Amino acid sequence: MSAVHDPVVPGFTILTMEAVFMRTWRPLFVLSMAVLCLGLLLGAEPALAQKKTLVVALNQDPDILDPTLARTYVGRIVFEQMCEKLYEIDENLRIFPQLAADLPTVSDGGKTVTIKLRPNVKFNDGTPMNAEAVRYSLDRHLNMKGSNRRSELESVNSIDVVDPLTVRLRLKVPSSPLLAILADRAGMPVSPAVATKLGDKFGTAPVCVGPWQYVERVSQDRIVLERSPHYFDKSVAKFDRLVFRIIPDDNVRLANLRSGDIDMMHLVAPTDAANLRKEGKYEVSSVTGIGYSGITINLRNKNGKPPAPPGDLGTPLANDPRVREALDLSIDRVALNQVAWDGQYTPGCTPISPVSPFADKSRKCPTRDVTKAKKLLADAGQGNGYSFEMMIVNDPQQRRVAEVVQGMAKETGFNISLKPSEFASALNENDAGKDQAFLIGWPRRSRCQHLPVPDVRSLAQHHPGVRRGAGRDPEPGARGERRRPAHFALSPSHRQVRLRAAEHPVPLSPQLHRLVSQESQRLQGGAGRAHPPEGRVLAVALRRRPVPRGPCAGPAA
Repeated sequence: MSAVHDPVVPGFTILTMEAVFMRTWRPLFVLSMAVLCLGLLLGAEPALAQKKTLVVALNQDPDILDPTLARTYVGRIVFEQMCEKLYEIDENLRIFPQLAADLPTVSDGGKTVTIKLRPNVKFNDGTPMNAEAVRYSLDRHLNMKGSNRRSELESVNSIDVVDPLTVRLRLKVPSSPLLAILADRAGMPVSPAVATKLGDKFGTAPVCVGPWQYVERVSQDRIVLERSPHYFDKSVAKFDRLVFRIIPDDNVRLANLRSGDIDMMHLVAPTDAANLRKEGKYEVSSVTGIGYSGITINLRNKNGKPPAPPGDLGTPLANDPRVREALDLSIDRVALNQVAWDGQYTPGCTPISPVSPFADKSRKCPTRDVTKAKKLLADAGQGNGYSFEMMIVNDPQQRRVAEVVQGMAKETGFNISLKPSEFASALNENDAGKDQAFLIGWPRRSRCQHLPVPDVRSLAQHHPGVRRGAGRDPEPGARGERRRPAHFALSPSHRQVRLRAAEHPVPLSPQLHRLVSQESQRLQGGAGRAHPPEGRVLAVALRRRPVPRGPCAGPAA
């Protein structure tokens, strides 16, 4: 696949919703925001001994709790407690062994990866987690129908059991991001006994390795876990039960926190941060993340994800880059930050988080240009205005951002209608190509997922989350060649930007980050992290000995 040379749209990251990436534009808004974490976070050790159940409020209901099929950010928060991985990521995004005994050994020019496993580990059904179980799980991730891990593990050619505690992966080509991939859902072993029995219903009663095990789920209400009797380190789980309550409304979550009905709150709205600081009962911190929020534009996803063929949507938004550039120029990043996020984010316009060593500190963001935007629309034959529908997740913060974008774009001739949808349903519609544009984020996990290394290619090239637009279109002059999704990035938290040697990078902009990335700062004496991977703070909160104070959420001492 050769690079696509579309005109650069100042300010927006455009990931076109195609199975492959078209050249993406610069992010509209690099939001270096922050997780605002609050709640009854852990105090001294005696206090932990008294509390047997921790209640955590999530802002969205996760999709299926099956590591092979799952896609959502909030799902990772739950998985973190009950489905450990071969490798994990620390607060500085360094990868370390979790269920593996050590970092892998690499031979044959990078095409053979050998993984030694931790001994005496059991799944939460009491069956052994050994090399055969890991082989089964990786094979399931690769070959199960509907797997969202297949593209991540595409470099794997074969999986061999060397001995009961050793697995060997033979790769088609060397893969730089493989270790980071195995530090995410693709690296979560599942119980072969339960997975074989339940098949694609495994997510209704998942069994992995973790300090807590699955008990029940009531859709749109709660997910309950309890301490596992099979976990190899009995000291890790500080609570007997974990209850994840699904509370999409920011105000309701906050009211539940203040009333004491929940102990920890995921995702604090920027509008509430100042008041919470003033109350004096909570510590609120901002941490620059490594993910993004953006507007994904459907270019050629007419029939759903591959292998379904792409199709011509027949819309100016999909077919004319001048229309997309005009939309980009409609947005005032600084004003968007002030109005939608109370000025708590950092405007930017590159795909790399401002805290990354690869960030271009010299880059200046383009400013809003209504005159030029109107001219571009006129040149594209849309001088009388252009209308399209944008899907949004149905929560107050997303609506606030969408309404600000809607109002700004109206001044340049765009009439954007908003289509609110429940999160998992929105992802399904996006996969199916039923949307024109989608205000959505992208979670990143580790530094190696956004390094500008030509060999780091798997997820930018193939990750289902990026492929949601799933259409492909021929590049001019290269008939049959395909290009990747276009995406307008709105906000930063920078998670993964990956690229392929012969292609442009996929700039994704940063986004508002979650509660779970600040807990670790407090519990480790305020050491802090520049790139908090999602799901980790809560895990650190529940598993590590707390340090009395630090820059994180929780009742002030």
